[in-house]
Formats: sequence, C-alpha cells, structure tokens
Amino acid sequence: MKIITAAIFLPVVLIAAACSEVPENEAFQKALERNGHAAKVEKPAVEPVTEASPNAISNNEIQPASQSAPPSNKNGSAVKWINIADMAENSFSVDMPAGWTNTALLHRVHGSPRSLVTAISPDKNTVIYIGDPRLPVYTVPGSGFEEPYRQFNMKYPYQVAEYVPAETYFNNYLRTHFGQIEGFRIIEKFDNRPLLALQRKEMQKAPVNAEVSNISYRFEYQSKGRVIHGELNGTVIGLGKMWLAEASGFCTAGDPVAAAAMMIKMMESKAANPQWQQAQQAQHQQTMSMIEQNTQRMTQQHQQNMANIQRSAAAHQQRMADLQQAADARNEQWRRNQQAQDVQHEKFLNSIKGEHTVRDSEGNTYQVDNSQDKYFIDKTNNTYIGTDATKTLDDLREIMRVNIDNFENVQIIR
Repeated sequence: MKIITAAIFLPVVLIAAACSEVPENEAFQKALERNGHAAKVEKPAVEPVTEASPNAISNNEIQPASQSAPPSNKNGSAVKWINIADMAENSFSVDMPAGWTNTALLHRVHGSPRSLVTAISPDKNTVIYIGDPRLPVYTVPGSGFEEPYRQFNMKYPYQVAEYVPAETYFNNYLRTHFGQIEGFRIIEKFDNRPLLALQRKEMQKAPVNAEVSNISYRFEYQSKGRVIHGELNGTVIGLGKMWLAEASGFCTAGDPVAAAAMMIKMMESKAANPQWQQAQQAQHQQTMSMIEQNTQRMTQQHQQNMANIQRSAAAHQQRMADLQQAADARNEQWRRNQQAQDVQHEKFLNSIKGEHTVRDSEGNTYQVDNSQDKYFIDKTNNTYIGTDATKTLDDLREIMRVNIDNFENVQIIR
C-alpha cells in the first residue's frame, strides 16, 4: 500500500466538493452480469470500517495466479481504439476499444457528479471498469458541513464517517462484492506502479494538499466452469474534513496482464471537457454566491431580530419602571394622606380628652394634660411637671427642689 501526502487531480476535488449519494450503478451491474462472471451485489454502497473486519484478507489467502489467453476481438486481431465522450453531459472523453460494448457516463444525484467507464469485450470474456458511482463522499464527525443544510432544511448529501485508509476500506469492498462467489481467493496485494505513476502525473497538473492512499488486489474466482481473473485498484483521498474513495479494475477469462494494460491505457486517455469544467465552475460560483447571499440575508435578519428584541426589552423595562414609579408615587401619596389623617385624628382625640402629645429627644411620645404651656418629663418614672412658658430646669430645681438631671424639657407636637 502506498500513502502519499501531496496534491490530487482537480476533478476529484470537484467531486469531493459537490458529490452526494448515488443510486445503484445499473450500467456496471448489467455489464458484469452480461459477462456472466459477476456477483450480484445487493448492498447499495460499501460502508467504511474503522478496523479490519473478521473476514479481512490474510496472507494465507494470497496464492499464485494462473494464466490464460489475452483479450482480443473475435478474429484475433489487435484491439483498435476509438475516443468516446460522456453520453450524459459530454463532461469527459476516453479512448476505448473499438468493437467492444462501451459505456462512458456521468452519474449525477443532487447535482453531484461521478463518472463511470465500462468496456465489455465482444466475446464477453473481459470487462474493464473505471469508477464506481455507488461510492459516497464522506465527511468526518464534527466537520460542521451539516449546518448549512440544516439551516436551509436540505437533506445532507454525504455520509458521516471517520477517515480510513485504502487497505482497510477496500478490504471490506472486495469482500462485499466478490467474497461470496464460488472459488474466490486472493492472489496478491501489490503496488500498481503504472496506476501510481499516472496518479502522480495528474497530481502535478492540479496541486491540492491531500492525503492519498492506494491498494491493489489480484484475485480470481470460478464462474460456469471458468477461472475468472480479477484486479481491484482502490484509492482513498483525504481532504481534511472530507474524504472519498475511487475504484477501478477488471474481470477477465483471458490474460489479466493484457486487461490491466488496456485499463491503464483507458485511464491515461481519460480527459475532462474544458467547456464542461468552465460551466461547472460557473455553476459552482453561482451556487456559492447564492449561499453567501442567503447567509447574509439570514445574518441581517438575525441581527434585525436581535435589535427588535433588544428594543422591545428596553421598552418593556421602561414601561415597568414607569409603572413602578407611578405605583411608588401613589403609595407615597397614600402614606402622606394617612399621616395627615392620623394627625388630624389624634388632634381631635387630644382636644376631646384635654391632652397634649409631647416628644422627647429620643423620639418617644407621651400624653399629658393640655392645661400647661411647657412640660418636663422625669425619665426615671415617666411622670411630668407642667409649667408656664417661662420656666426652666433651673427654676424647677430652685422652686420644686428636684434633681433636674432626671428631667428633660419635651416638645409639644399636638
């Protein structure tokens, strides 16, 4: 397995940026079934695993390969090549063997593109495929990519899963799609040097930082009494918070070396349509612009809502303060009215009883008769002496022979 921390081919990045769930690849399945040596895959997509499964490939399954005749036309002549364009959107073109049953398609679900190329030999002994649009794009947990979809009430198009390297991912892929076929066995795990060289070349065209891991398997199985040789090439591309898997390979009853060479030639010839790329870039920019505008509108609306809430809260607080102030004023007026009424009432009672109410320096009040103009309270026994307005404490000491230290001149308050 090769792990490269470098750049990747730009079209793959565009797929990672926009790709969503894809349906069953009927073209690929029918192609394999027409060839008569394919498993009927029931699961819609390969689920990633975080560690090797119980059915993981072990070294004792790697056995020597057998050989048989190379793929060719029915008359045995060398394969000729023709250039075929994507039948759906003319997004790419690829050189494919003339006279074969060829398919070049761009699959798109929710605006997300993934390509598929299949070639089936005239004698139905070989099928070559590049791409598997069933494979989803993944985002790691906590990526934050879900939030815009949640805000706009849109279905999240990706699967959430931790990143796993190619060997772990495609170990499970191979077991899922081929492991139950009669006579299935692994021949070897190997480094597909021509494919890795092509990958490095494509990386140099459009440098984007990414972690790329690769794994390749050769395997074989039995179908209708024939030995079918297979090759699976898997790549996992890590883009930080997003990652995706790409698959290619072949199955043949002929020469696997010749089939592998044809697959590499097809890969080398595969080229994106510049006009389609420009249109996609324009559409992407338009989409991003719409998202930005919607985000700005939502932000402005949120800010307006918060301002309205703050104004409403301030108005509410002012209203409550005004109500409290009015209530306090009413209470104060009531208290004053009560005090005035109490004073008038006590004055009225004093006039009926012939009394004055007097107050000492500590605020204590006493009731005394109203026959005198001045009063002195004895603090030791709460008795009092009434005199005319001219008398003083000294006069009490001289005339009445009392200890004036026990007495206090009190104030008539009513």
